Amino acid sequence: MTGAGFIGLHIVDALIAECHQVAVIDDLYTGLESNLNQRPEFHRVDLTDFGATSTVFASVKPQFVSHLGAHTSVRLSIEDLVYDATVNVLGSINVPR
Repeated sequence: MTGAGFIGLHIVDALIAECHQVAVIDDLYTGLESNLNQRPEFHRVDLTDFGATSTVFASVKPQFVSHLGAHTSVRLSIEDLVYDATVNVLGSINVPR
Protein backbone atom coordinates (compact mmCIF):
# COMPACT_ATOMS: atom_id res chain seq x y z
CA MET A 1 0.00 0.00 0.00
CA THR A 2 1.06 3.56 -0.31
CA GLY A 3 1.97 4.66 3.15
CA ALA A 4 3.54 8.12 3.19
CA GLY A 5 0.41 10.10 2.36
CA PHE A 6 -2.03 11.41 4.94
CA ILE A 7 -4.54 8.56 4.76
CA GLY A 8 -1.94 5.85 4.16
CA LEU A 9 0.03 6.82 7.25
CA HIS A 10 -3.03 6.32 9.44
CA ILE A 11 -4.03 3.03 7.83
CA VAL A 12 -0.49 1.64 8.20
CA ASP A 13 -0.42 2.64 11.86
CA ALA A 14 -3.82 1.02 12.48
CA LEU A 15 -2.81 -2.22 10.74
CA ILE A 16 0.47 -2.36 12.67
CA ALA A 17 -1.43 -1.75 15.93
CA GLU A 18 -3.63 -4.77 15.07
CA CYS A 19 -0.47 -6.90 14.54
CA HIS A 20 -0.84 -7.22 10.76
CA GLN A 21 2.26 -7.67 8.62
CA VAL A 22 2.44 -4.60 6.36
CA ALA A 23 4.47 -3.70 3.28
CA VAL A 24 4.40 -0.18 1.85
CA ILE A 25 4.97 0.95 -1.73
CA ASP A 26 5.36 4.69 -2.17
CA ASP A 27 7.39 6.94 -4.47
CA LEU A 28 7.43 9.71 -1.84
CA TYR A 29 6.34 12.28 -4.45
CA THR A 30 4.19 14.05 -1.87
CA GLY A 31 4.93 12.05 1.28
CA LEU A 32 7.99 12.05 3.46
CA GLU A 33 9.96 8.95 4.41
CA SER A 34 10.42 10.46 7.87
CA ASN A 35 6.62 10.25 8.34
CA LEU A 36 6.53 6.51 7.66
CA ASN A 37 6.01 4.00 10.42
CA GLN A 38 9.39 2.24 10.59
CA ARG A 39 7.97 -1.25 11.18
CA PRO A 40 6.59 -2.17 7.72
CA GLU A 41 8.74 -3.31 4.82
CA PHE A 42 9.18 -0.20 2.62
CA HIS A 43 9.61 -0.14 -1.17
CA ARG A 44 10.30 3.20 -2.82
CA VAL A 45 8.56 2.47 -6.11
CA ASP A 46 6.46 4.52 -8.52
CA LEU A 47 3.14 2.72 -9.14
CA THR A 48 3.33 3.76 -12.80
CA ASP A 49 6.46 1.58 -13.18
CA PHE A 50 4.85 -1.75 -14.03
CA GLY A 51 8.09 -3.77 -13.81
CA ALA A 52 9.07 -2.45 -10.38
CA THR A 53 5.54 -2.76 -9.03
CA SER A 54 5.26 -6.35 -10.30
CA THR A 55 8.60 -7.23 -8.72
CA VAL A 56 7.47 -5.96 -5.32
CA PHE A 57 4.16 -7.81 -5.52
CA ALA A 58 5.91 -11.02 -6.57
CA SER A 59 8.26 -10.69 -3.60
CA VAL A 60 5.71 -9.66 -0.96
CA LYS A 61 2.75 -11.80 -2.14
CA PRO A 62 0.12 -9.72 -0.32
CA GLN A 63 -3.17 -11.21 0.78
CA PHE A 64 -4.82 -7.79 0.81
CA VAL A 65 -4.03 -4.53 -1.00
CA SER A 66 -5.13 -1.04 -0.03
CA HIS A 67 -4.38 1.13 -3.06
CA LEU A 68 -4.25 4.81 -2.05
CA GLY A 69 -1.72 6.09 -4.59
CA ALA A 70 -3.04 8.96 -6.67
CA HIS A 71 -2.17 12.40 -7.91
CA THR A 72 -4.26 14.66 -5.69
CA SER A 73 -3.57 18.22 -6.82
CA VAL A 74 -6.62 19.65 -8.60
CA ARG A 75 -4.60 22.58 -9.94
CA LEU A 76 -1.90 20.33 -11.39
CA SER A 77 -4.47 17.90 -12.77
CA ILE A 78 -5.92 20.72 -14.86
CA GLU A 79 -2.52 22.04 -15.92
CA ASP A 80 -1.07 18.63 -16.82
CA LEU A 81 -3.83 16.17 -17.76
CA VAL A 82 -1.39 13.57 -19.13
CA TYR A 83 0.59 13.40 -15.90
CA ASP A 84 -2.60 13.21 -13.85
CA ALA A 85 -4.01 10.39 -15.99
CA THR A 86 -0.68 8.55 -15.93
CA VAL A 87 -0.50 8.56 -12.15
CA ASN A 88 -4.18 7.91 -11.43
CA VAL A 89 -5.06 5.50 -14.24
CA LEU A 90 -1.80 3.63 -14.93
CA GLY A 91 -1.01 3.52 -11.22
CA SER A 92 -4.32 1.72 -10.65
CA ILE A 93 -3.85 -0.62 -13.62
CA ASN A 94 -0.38 -1.61 -12.40
CA VAL A 95 -1.62 -2.85 -9.04
CA PRO A 96 -1.84 -6.63 -9.55
CA ARG A 97 -5.17 -8.29 -8.91
